[in-house]
Amino acid sequence: MKKIIYVGLIALLMACGSKKTVTENKQDSTSTQVPSEQVNSQVESSLSPLTEITADNAKSVTSFENTPESVVTYFFASKIRTDNEWEKVCLPKEKRSDKFTRGLKEYDSWIFTKYKYVDTKEFEKNKLWVKIYMEITFKGDSDSGEDEVTVELVDGKWLITEVPT
Repeated sequence: MKKIIYVGLIALLMACGSKKTVTENKQDSTSTQVPSEQVNSQVESSLSPLTEITADNAKSVTSFENTPESVVTYFFASKIRTDNEWEKVCLPKEKRSDKFTRGLKEYDSWIFTKYKYVDTKEFEKNKLWVKIYMEITFKGDSDSGEDEVTVELVDGKWLITEVPT
């Protein structure tokens, strides 16, 4: 399957400004195929594809595209900003699993300080794991590492259905 490198950051780049075109394809049999309308997307950006979301630039992430990577980026930018805009990219409350609800509840006690998109892998049709790197503070202790967010295509929209805890 084909993979677009840095697809998750495309929406971030779109939201944060533009000057440079980003489109790159790479073969990877373990990654999901990006929807065809995005395969040759051109995005103008002044940010590096390796940009991390922190308190300094999270306020610039004001919108998202209907892609798994974009909704996850928007979610964590919102968590870093400490607003509730992340709700826009999650399943509605009445459709959330108990595990997802518990995960979000646990996030109430975390301070999110950094996020970076890592990779996307399909594990079922229209269900993906978006691998991320994040840094948090919990009860005064800092922690960081990679984990996976579950994203599903629901009624034509990519929505977060499970978060790492």
